[in-house]
Amino acid sequence: MWHILCHCPIRSVSVASQAAEEALRRALHRVRAPQGASGGASGGRPVVGHLQRNMSVIDRTNIRGEAIMANTEKVYSDEEIQQRLVGPLQHWYVEDGWLRRKYRTEGWKGTLMVVNAVGHLAEAAWHHPDLTVSYAFVIVKLKTHSAKGITDKDFALASKIESFIQWQPATEGGPLEGTPSGDQRFRYIKYDAPKAEGAAEGG
Repeated sequence: MWHILCHCPIRSVSVASQAAEEALRRALHRVRAPQGASGGASGGRPVVGHLQRNMSVIDRTNIRGEAIMANTEKVYSDEEIQQRLVGPLQHWYVEDGWLRRKYRTEGWKGTLMVVNAVGHLAEAAWHHPDLTVSYAFVIVKLKTHSAKGITDKDFALASKIESFIQWQPATEGGPLEGTPSGDQRFRYIKYDAPKAEGAAEGG
């Protein structure tokens, strides 16, 4: 069993920004205004004092110059989460502070398809889950690290992943026939039937 940790790249951006800021602070500490006979406008005081008062500009931007807003995301309680795990999200569950879903497959081919599909959606959403990958299943784990809990981001991505992975064109009555489910050579996803009312989901 593999554990694939897909950490959000924004963490690297944040670290790089902090490193750049620290280097700038050290450089500014060595800079002083020119000394004039009368001290000039600066009065001979270090330039760094003036510049450091404006360092909050760096604190609020990343290395690409984009604004970083203070985290105000709502973190849902376990009770609130359970209330939302209905309908399309009925096969998702909470365990150890993570919103989870186990997708069962027919084998390695199907497993890799699920991993690639989730990877595409996560990158498009810019919100990255952790994945546990085995021969015939994939466990998706969602949490908003910056908020230290489960937020609307996790529910939004879970909904998108669920509709994408569980899509069965053959059930829609449209022009697409869907994967031939009666032939083992082509089956790759084990689609989940709706849960009985009150049934619990788990690993």
